[in-house]
Amino acid sequence: MNQLGLAFCSYCDAELPVAAPSDVTPRPIGVRTSDGSLEILVQAGTRYPTQQAIRHDFHVIANPGDILEIALHEGDLQPAERNDLCGVSMYELPEGTTGTKALTIAVHLDKDRSIRLKTRLDGASFARAVFLRNPLPPEFRRRAREAHGRYQKFLADWRHELTQVESAVLTETAAALVQVVRGEAFGRSLDTLLEDADQLLERQQNVRWATALAYRYPRHVAELMPPEDLEAMRRHRSTLKSMREAADFDRGHKIAEEVLSIRRRLGENLYQVMSALALASHNGVNAALQQRVQQAGDGLTAAARQGDLAGVDAAKSRITDLYRDMLREQAEFRAPERKTVRPEKPAR
Repeated sequence: MNQLGLAFCSYCDAELPVAAPSDVTPRPIGVRTSDGSLEILVQAGTRYPTQQAIRHDFHVIANPGDILEIALHEGDLQPAERNDLCGVSMYELPEGTTGTKALTIAVHLDKDRSIRLKTRLDGASFARAVFLRNPLPPEFRRRAREAHGRYQKFLADWRHELTQVESAVLTETAAALVQVVRGEAFGRSLDTLLEDADQLLERQQNVRWATALAYRYPRHVAELMPPEDLEAMRRHRSTLKSMREAADFDRGHKIAEEVLSIRRRLGENLYQVMSALALASHNGVNAALQQRVQQAGDGLTAAARQGDLAGVDAAKSRITDLYRDMLREQAEFRAPERKTVRPEKPAR
């Protein structure tokens, strides 16, 4: 083995630097690209700490609200996910991010082999990230990355409907997941963290949905509900509001389950009637279809108040037919869903 310092290479006819094996990266470090392949950023054998950031240019094709994922892997296998995951940073793309944008990724290796990552999109810098070289099992990092993606999407989609304390708890959990993804040591069982995170998000999704149902049923189809179910929905709506503001997630989950149980008991037909009337009331469809639904809804209310069962059935049938028309229209004109985008290497 050559000694540290300069060694003469007979093949190159030149002196070359020789570093200690512990001071070089044993395997390359790369980023996962949009097609799943690994694009090398730091070559194997690179000395660390690096004197300056190693920069690479990419581009990304995205829309506002999409999530940009920068996932670094150590290894030289294809596709990228066959290699060890170093860490992941995810950024919600701002307004104005439409089409193809220039993306620069810069990495710096510190003396402890931790990775400092800087990402610049179309001239604007995102928050920097540091991935520690703590050898957490890749499976935990993968699960944490997937869970964090679900949290980030939920927070982005429903930020305006979450209470302040709900947003704080969800954001705190998302931050804990980021710690795992970045390889930082965590103070409690990783299995417990991931299971608790999954359970919290699932319950929050149920609570949000139950809150909407507890408002919409009494608002739109009160005349068609059994009195005890109508009263329960109104009571649960008030209780859910209090539980969400107090961050009583366990009780809120139980109330949400009761709301969902009432929804199942009332049946799919009434759910479709309620949904059609709710969409029409929020201008969720074109004006002509909205008017037909509202007219059918007025006829339904009048028939129910007069005890005209045949009229009620006819109006419900009419509204469910219109509901299917509404769904077709929404599918046709639905805005693009928020998606995860990754770097693309410019054509050479």
